[in-house]
Amino acid sequence: MVISVILTATFATEACSIVTKELFAPCYYYLSPLPYFEQCRRDTCKCGLVCMCSALSHYAHLCHRFGVLIDFRSNVSECGKSKVCFIWLALSCEDTKEYSTCVSTCNKTCQAISVPETCSDDCVEGCTCPLGMYLNIKTDRCVQQ
Repeated sequence: MVISVILTATFATEACSIVTKELFAPCYYYLSPLPYFEQCRRDTCKCGLVCMCSALSHYAHLCHRFGVLIDFRSNVSECGKSKVCFIWLALSCEDTKEYSTCVSTCNKTCQAISVPETCSDDCVEGCTCPLGMYLNIKTDRCVQQ
């Protein structure tokens, strides 16, 4: 039991250290990495890679609010993005959608063409329809206009 706790803590420290390295460095001017490193470490100790990826995503999202784009999923294989197969920890998009680090919180749906939504500039990472395509909410697939 003690050995597994030590191994978990060592893994969490090593895995979360990405927050203190070059990938996230452009964000340091706006947000110190230290509290996010500690939060990542605590979360990773509790529930492993799922929580690690979530913690990294949270820090990247906050960095984006300052105009700093961090595409950590391209650099952290455990949290990687996959279109070919669904990897439990990875963000996987259906075949008609694509991954983006900044997806509008407004839905780009067929309905929105006729009834435009008022949207904010906020965004989140996720899957979205490619440029020029819209989401058919009945089939949950991207279609041409």
